[in-house]
Amino acid sequence: MYHLDYGHVIDINNTSSPFNTLRCINYSPPAETYRKEELQKMVTFPDQRTAELIIAITMYNESPEDLKRTMQGIVENLVDLQSTNTIESPKITIALVSDGADKVNPKTEAWLEKHGYFDPNHKHYLEEGQTATMSFFSTSKHIPLTVTEANPVGGSIELRFIYLLKRKNAKKLDSHSWILEGLAPILESKYVVFLDTGTSPKFNAIRMLINEMKNDTDVAGVCGEITIESPYKRALESASPVILAQHFEYKMANALDKSFESLFGFVSVLPGAFCAFQMGPWVRERGINIDTGPLSGRPIAQYLLPLTRKQHDGYDSLGPFNKNMYLAEDRILCFELVCKNQNILRYVKGAVAETDPMDSLSSLISQRRRWLNGSLFAKCEDKFVDVVVVVVVVVLPVLMTSLKTDDHFLHH
Repeated sequence: MYHLDYGHVIDINNTSSPFNTLRCINYSPPAETYRKEELQKMVTFPDQRTAELIIAITMYNESPEDLKRTMQGIVENLVDLQSTNTIESPKITIALVSDGADKVNPKTEAWLEKHGYFDPNHKHYLEEGQTATMSFFSTSKHIPLTVTEANPVGGSIELRFIYLLKRKNAKKLDSHSWILEGLAPILESKYVVFLDTGTSPKFNAIRMLINEMKNDTDVAGVCGEITIESPYKRALESASPVILAQHFEYKMANALDKSFESLFGFVSVLPGAFCAFQMGPWVRERGINIDTGPLSGRPIAQYLLPLTRKQHDGYDSLGPFNKNMYLAEDRILCFELVCKNQNILRYVKGAVAETDPMDSLSSLISQRRRWLNGSLFAKCEDKFVDVVVVVVVVVLPVLMTSLKTDDHFLHH
């Protein structure tokens, strides 16, 4: 394994390199546009190349330590992907989506600026960024690899980075839509990996997710194991059983739920903190790239329904049942995916990502209440479908047979 010290391997002061040029592109969609597909017609990135893989990070107000830990894990995975000839680093794009310019942690913003990923004084950002719906900051850098026994030749990888800064806070689902309907079609991506800021994929975790989909084209989505870094040490330091409770919950969810569900080609929830989806092939229609892969059509439409319904009607018209159900929109997407064609979902045991746990009971209850509400109503929806299937497939034939029998005796 190559040793990387992310904070020191990038020479951000080397302005002579063309890979250190930070460009800013601002975008405001037309009022009548409900989906982000039209982004392709209005946004072109300098040195635009296709990206076989997009690693998308969603961010709210996390600390620079959280972001640095996630980036460290991603860079180590870039080295792994390139060294194993899975995907070359120039064909990978890292996309950081910030959910609201006024929500960004000032220290995190300073970290991004220091490393050349963001510039609040960029000419185009000052001119148009304050009113634009989205500002894209794109750059590309060469990261030198430390010479070690495992890597005697040194070398480097290319890091292509796009910072998507939303003007207003619009929740995580909207951030995912900017990737799936906005950036992925422009770059014609085959795979998209989603991570939360603060979640760090361990070495080779991303490769394991990608290979699972490469080896079986019926696999539409995958997830790995989410665990807590040093749970017992953290629990002793904080003197709180809350961390150990979450550690137990994660282990049970992975060892029992996901691994068992995966045997049947279905995982009830692919967590947005660490999952991957297959996209494409892409076809060119009406001047834009259209996805014809597993996510296309009904799955992505149902997944993004809260966004498109609100934009279309001018208000949230989902109703109380659907509002609760869409608190767990990732469950909706999983259900829709396996209902389409021969799609299957998989849990990849060896792909591990470490995350930060909730450190207080109140924050844990707040998070879990939202999760439980959404999963309960999503399961109610699934059970309703199950009941309909049972009625159509079992009850109705039995009833019809019974009626025919009764009719036979009446005539004899």
